[in-house]
Amino acid sequence: MKGKGKRRNSSGQLMIVTALAIAVLIVSTTVYVYENTRVMEPLEDPLIGLFIESVKQSSKNAVISALANVSNGGTSSIFTENIEQLAQAYLNLKSREMYHLQYTLREDAKYSSGFWIFWGNSGFGVSSAYANFTLKVYGLASKINIAYAINVTTAIMLEGYYSLIETGKNVTLTCRVFNEDAAGLAQQIFIYYRNTTGTWEPVNAGSLSQKDYGNGTYVFSFIAPSDLEPVDASAHVLDTRGIYVRANVTCHEA
Repeated sequence: MKGKGKRRNSSGQLMIVTALAIAVLIVSTTVYVYENTRVMEPLEDPLIGLFIESVKQSSKNAVISALANVSNGGTSSIFTENIEQLAQAYLNLKSREMYHLQYTLREDAKYSSGFWIFWGNSGFGVSSAYANFTLKVYGLASKINIAYAINVTTAIMLEGYYSLIETGKNVTLTCRVFNEDAAGLAQQIFIYYRNTTGTWEPVNAGSLSQKDYGNGTYVFSFIAPSDLEPVDASAHVLDTRGIYVRANVTCHEA
């Protein structure tokens, strides 16, 4: 992780393409295995559970791909495009049965077109995508109708304070990263502070110290100019799935 510069597009875009490619590959491989190993009573076949879980994973990969794209500056239409591509992959499969994947994007007070993007000034930021799916399988010997929801969320909690030293203000930031309901990991974190003109300025990597606790908690410290009061700081995070999120926090003297 670095403390200077903001690089969001190149690595994130590669992960977006990879995630969707994996989703389509899972579709083809899973159906091939299922079709060639199942018995004539599919509803009693233990492979049914494995098949459904693999379908859910391919759906999740498509959602991850969409969220990585949008959080890195892409358009929200990518959500529909990704899932349509996945659904089409099922329809195009050459098999003894027909696979139909339907979906709806979540719409409520938080989510719009399936996305909830909130990068706040009080130490909390979230990038989230949510879709409901229905998988229908039609065949001569089977009929499956499974409904499930996929939620992919990267959130951060940012806290900070400063102490006075001779050369300025020693700022300490604690950034916690979450993926869904568990601790997440960051591949990159960029730290900024607001200067006296109100412009966000990246903290020079040479003056930034950092500690990675390996559990989604990261602690940073840097020296801010003494004439800043309070000290506004910001963490820009790219998680290991290529999803971008940021949050700002106001630091006061401890």
